Amino acid sequence: LQKVVKRGMPSFQLFISTSSGRWHLKMYAPATDIALSDILPMIENLGFKVRDVVPYRINAHIGEVQAKLLIRDFSLEPYTTAHSTFEGIKPLVEEALSAVWSGEIANDKLGALTTLVGLNTRQVILIRAYQCYAKQAGLGYSDSYVAAALCKHAAITALLVRLFEARFDPFSPKDREARVAALYTEITTALANVDNLTEDKILRFFADTIQASVRTNYYQTDNKGKQKPYLSFKLESRLVPNLPLPHPWREIFVYSITTEGIHLRGGKVARGGLRWSDRHEDFRTEVLGLMKAQIVKNTVIVPTGSKGGFVVKTAHDINDRDARLKAGIASYQQFLSGLLDLTDNRVGTEIIAPVNTVCYDEEDPYLVVAADKG
Repeated sequence: LQKVVKRGMPSFQLFISTSSGRWHLKMYAPATDIALSDILPMIENLGFKVRDVVPYRINAHIGEVQAKLLIRDFSLEPYTTAHSTFEGIKPLVEEALSAVWSGEIANDKLGALTTLVGLNTRQVILIRAYQCYAKQAGLGYSDSYVAAALCKHAAITALLVRLFEARFDPFSPKDREARVAALYTEITTALANVDNLTEDKILRFFADTIQASVRTNYYQTDNKGKQKPYLSFKLESRLVPNLPLPHPWREIFVYSITTEGIHLRGGKVARGGLRWSDRHEDFRTEVLGLMKAQIVKNTVIVPTGSKGGFVVKTAHDINDRDARLKAGIASYQQFLSGLLDLTDNRVGTEIIAPVNTVCYDEEDPYLVVAADKG
């Protein structure tokens, strides 16, 4: 209650009733008008059915402060607990609800992976980032359909996370190659039991795209030791299933709650700018076309061309120019940071790889990111 009063933000507590054995969620919040329609989708997207809710209004004395609080007691039924236990998911659900409420993570059906297989908030963000990349790569299915397939086969989705972590966890280098091979075999074996061809295609795309990833900033932290608010991964494009031609030499995808962006390079030494794109649904297609044009333009200058583009996902009044510009600058900075996180540095004659980063590609200290449109 002290945290609720001090921060002015709701707090969540998941528990099991000793009398009925039913799952309950208590939401402690300042006594403001919080509509049920604001909180119910968050709970349901985490994989619960809400049976009923009982509100309480209380006057609390926190030290010398008197505060009015609203407590809502939600009676819940999880869709399934086949792969997880209450004790395992309790802290994960409470963490996820707080993060969704504060706007740190998206509120969508992928949140159910927390209750289905015990994925934490960071792991769900990872799957969400690859889902967004899949959309840009032309996988061809709606976000809701892809999320439904990943949740339907949640045990395989959990294996996908383990595959990614086995490839890139810099703190567990022992037997990395063997662990990755074993997990990929386990995934392909599990896929043999997926009888829907479309769902099989989606899951294989995720597995093969993770295998095509050569660097990520997933394990990097900021100067305060905290996880970064954006995620980026670098791919060897020719290994990504069914990408439209021509295949870039490498590409970097950047994801956050406010920003998405991609940088495509025709070769190791490539020149090209960055674009503030308006095409949220298919900005990779736009950037790919611009990269092709840049390759032709650069024929007499440098060996090949590159291009990058990002979109702003932050909601703002389209008539408020200052707000739009502020959001654009913030997204541009996040996009650039995601690119630079995966780029080597030169210190004198020595090339230094990024910290806490497993690299499956060669040294790569070259990146041209001149500003273009906007």
